Amino acid sequence: RYKGVISLTLRDENNNIKCQRTVENSFLNVGKVWAIQRLFDDTSSVVSGTAGQYFYVGASISGNNVGATATDTTGQCTFVSGGQINFVYQTGAVAGSMSATATFPTGTANAAITEAGIFAGTPVNAPLSTGDGVFIARAQFTAINKLTTDTLQVKWDVSIA
Repeated sequence: RYKGVISLTLRDENNNIKCQRTVENSFLNVGKVWAIQRLFDDTSSVVSGTAGQYFYVGASISGNNVGATATDTTGQCTFVSGGQINFVYQTGAVAGSMSATATFPTGTANAAITEAGIFAGTPVNAPLSTGDGVFIARAQFTAINKLTTDTLQVKWDVSIA
């Protein structure tokens, strides 16, 4: 059984925590297929040799506040400027679990952020589309208002039991 949890920490210019959220995410059907293909190194239907490598954040599309579902293939948000970043896998993973982190620095991804996701493959375009690599997982939440002077740390914990 898969479990994914995203932790978001918004900090001001003095490194004070302004907001913290922890939200479970949806492991998308296309992400499940991607994971199985990676397990068996089936490169015929996925971007060859592509690991999960990008976090994105976005703002809800007006009138579109539906929850994330396993059948999603695109984000339900407007991709915000600077809202994509490569993440770093954490060392010391225990059997069946792994973590990755990234920080959106000051001056990037400045918006009322309501969605985050993981992609593998081609960098994400704005707005998100099915041509943007493999959409592995996504989460939606109430707005985190990131200002130009704020940083936003994203940590994704994934486990398989």
